[in-house]
Amino acid sequence: MSDVVGRQLRIVEALLFASAEPLRPADIAPFLEGADIPALLEILRAQYGAGE
Repeated sequence: MSDVVGRQLRIVEALLFASAEPLRPADIAPFLEGADIPALLEILRAQYGAGE
């Protein structure tokens, strides 16, 4: 994983945990212009074992 992707993952994770409400990819996108938000969310899902 590149340093950029790692940084983006930490930002997405922080946003998700700090939010009082569920966030959509469109809510996260302004914080990470040009990032593949769905792919980042999928990586986080896999890391946390969501859906198991």
